[in-house]
Amino acid sequence: MRSAQGSITAEDYLHAQRLHGARMRGWLYGGGIAALLSGGVLLWPLGVTREGVMLLCGAVGGLVAHSLTWHLYVPFKVRRLHRQTKAFTHSFVYEWDEGAVRARSMQGQSTRAWTDYLKYREDERIFLLYHADNMFEMLPKRWFASASQVDDLRRQLRSLRRA
Repeated sequence: MRSAQGSITAEDYLHAQRLHGARMRGWLYGGGIAALLSGGVLLWPLGVTREGVMLLCGAVGGLVAHSLTWHLYVPFKVRRLHRQTKAFTHSFVYEWDEGAVRARSMQGQSTRAWTDYLKYREDERIFLLYHADNMFEMLPKRWFASASQVDDLRRQLRSLRRA
């Protein structure tokens, strides 16, 4: 039985939300840049000025609003939610083997078969184990006692789809 344990900090929670939303943010920024290019590079020189200006303004406004949301509002909201969620201050213990993941804290315990997980995401700081497209458990890598434990969990996750 391998294990990891720790509590969830506000920074862990914010990092998990950023990792979770990274792909969508990429699509939104890409769409905004495409709209900027099509408005500024294609429509304006073709003489479609009004629509070109509208597209440019909409794209710039959308990119600014999106950037403000992710850099100001989301950190504020996540830190607030973290303060309100008392369970995050408790220590979580995750244990896993070939069949299942077991989690426990002062508030209870659960066992979930690996087949119940849909997919996972990982970066340099955290693992996200998804139950559905919008529901995940987070395991910060700082919870692991050694790099071999991180590698062991990664080996176990190979049967899941990487998101």
